[in-house]
Amino acid sequence: MRIEHWSWKRPLSEASWKAELELLLARCLFDASRAAALLDRYRTESGLTLDALCFGDKLAGLAGWRMMQEAEPDETITAPGKVELLHLAVAPEFERQGIGTVLLHQVLQKSGAAVLVAETDAEAVAFYRRTGCTIINLGEKYPGKERFRCELRPYASRTAEDLDFEAIALWPQSREEAYYLFPSGSWPLDADELRERAAIRQFPTVLLDAAGLRAAYANIFEFEGQLWIGNVIVNPIFRGKGAAQGLLLELCRLAEEQLGAHELYLICHNPNTRALLLYNGLGWEPCGLKRMNGPDGVPLAGIKMRKELKARGHFIKV
Repeated sequence: MRIEHWSWKRPLSEASWKAELELLLARCLFDASRAAALLDRYRTESGLTLDALCFGDKLAGLAGWRMMQEAEPDETITAPGKVELLHLAVAPEFERQGIGTVLLHQVLQKSGAAVLVAETDAEAVAFYRRTGCTIINLGEKYPGKERFRCELRPYASRTAEDLDFEAIALWPQSREEAYYLFPSGSWPLDADELRERAAIRQFPTVLLDAAGLRAAYANIFEFEGQLWIGNVIVNPIFRGKGAAQGLLLELCRLAEEQLGAHELYLICHNPNTRALLLYNGLGWEPCGLKRMNGPDGVPLAGIKMRKELKARGHFIKV
């Protein structure tokens, strides 16, 4: 599928798409019979927006959204407000091509919001986690129905520069965190050591928030014929805000598109439970164990994890 065949359209201006739009909206609803009424709401209600991603003259997916009035309390975010994703659907013939992810990021970019917010159920929450969303369990809002709040923030990436390492060296909050980032490094961390390590690795990458603040860092290296992600660290003020997910997604993209990789590996240390759960939720699977000495000399397990890289729709950057 070639890039030039994809386009964004305002589907409500296409009268011939009414039946297709209703079918797609029905996929978002518990009661499919409400699709026609919902489409009328998008046509008539102020503040509601419906966007569609098309392949040629075919409707591939749609996203319905509105701006929220709730203020964003995080002072590190300067973009205005939040956008609420109301409906997201992909046509059956275009599933598993990364279109849902593209739709999410298009809504975030087009709205100019600081945060995209969506609410979903247990069946769909894995999709939102894979796209880089932070997930908050809301419990059973309805009897027997567990609900989740998903938040996605806009992050950009660039190659790490010399001055970045001075800041990154200050991010670990303990000797243990410094060890997870750089097992052979000194404590406190030395910026020159990080800089020297980055110089012999590929894609030393810094993730930036909407205000240009450094949010996370990692790189890629080759070892024994395999490609690995290393030196993963998140700025403390961005932890729990999707920065780790965004960074991992970006490095997976670079490995796949720039290096032609089909899989990536990393090591996560067994005391780092939070990271283990994060990696597992993003599709990384344990595939080995390495005995290591921790920062205090006590043995610990370095859990080797593998991520299979698949086509995730990067061809539809439009």
